[in-house]
Amino acid sequence: MRKFLRLIRRLLNPKKVAVPTSIEVSTPELPAVEPRSTASLAYLSPTRVLIPVVQSALVVVFYLTETGEQLAKPLILSGYLNQAFKVDFPEFNNYYLTTITNYHSYFVYPRTSIQLTYAQQVAAPVIVFHFNQEHQLLHHEYLVGTLGATYQTHHLRLKQYRAVRATSNRQGRFSGKTQIVNYFYQTSAIVWSTRYLDSYVNLRAQVQAFRFPGQSPLRYSLPKQSIWRIFRKVKILDGSLWYDLGGQWISVAHAQRLKQSPFIRQQPRQLTPPLFRQTAIIPGTRRAAISFASGQAVTTWSKPYGDPLHRLRHGEIVNIIKGTILNNNSVWYELEDASWLEEHYLHLLPPINLFNQPIQRLQLSEQA
Repeated sequence: MRKFLRLIRRLLNPKKVAVPTSIEVSTPELPAVEPRSTASLAYLSPTRVLIPVVQSALVVVFYLTETGEQLAKPLILSGYLNQAFKVDFPEFNNYYLTTITNYHSYFVYPRTSIQLTYAQQVAAPVIVFHFNQEHQLLHHEYLVGTLGATYQTHHLRLKQYRAVRATSNRQGRFSGKTQIVNYFYQTSAIVWSTRYLDSYVNLRAQVQAFRFPGQSPLRYSLPKQSIWRIFRKVKILDGSLWYDLGGQWISVAHAQRLKQSPFIRQQPRQLTPPLFRQTAIIPGTRRAAISFASGQAVTTWSKPYGDPLHRLRHGEIVNIIKGTILNNNSVWYELEDASWLEEHYLHLLPPINLFNQPIQRLQLSEQA
């Protein structure tokens, strides 16, 4: 028991140990180091230099339309990352640049592309007019498109009219200038038509007026013994004949044509009208152009010095069937529509079939 208590005291009250206030530390002397000679430095290994790795890069430039079509071959640019490059912006006819996608001027990716999108330029419009035989406007339309694009016009499908002719530019390409296309229509029932210059009719009875020949009667009728100027006479499919009074039509059944205008003073009739004798016939066929005043029309006749038939505009091309020389030395040509015109109003074009027969001198009956 006592031994256990002494052990406890030792643990609780350990003996104090004296600690010195300073400690001397001896440093061993090192041997002197002699400097190396410059000759020995030559045998030292050289220092290694780290060279950075340069990565190549590629850019493809595409030139496309808005629909994805290629305008030119793609441009391929090659170089290294972080290197500058230049992109060309070419111009294409009828196109302008609208969008640039993924544009940059340095190689920032190993592989990438740039897309230049172009749109087509808008052209001037094409205006289409549709006229009837009275030069009244039936309809008009505007066609728009891009420069250089093709356009095509069409005639109207109307119940009361049929297209008879159109200007030569009814199809073509859009351009920077406005283009005009004209279509001309005739009443669908008309078989043939004859124009008059200065003719009048006297109505022998009260006559019903129509908007078109044989159709669309108007609400009024024309009084008996009234005098009207006529501009055309036409024949329709049922065989009936009609006069055009200028926007209204009447049947010829109750209309008597006057030989001359009732509104001018009648000239005394010549007692001895000149008679002309046909002296020669010119055979063969030719083409000719109407030669008159610019912008004006010349009259054709039923026969030499006969009744007026049609009007032909300056510059219009006609086909000649034959020619006739009269004994007053005047030369007349018969055209393909059976009308006649004096040689002064025709400019002969190079012949299609050369005259291979001589002029035959004939003595025919007199013609007034």
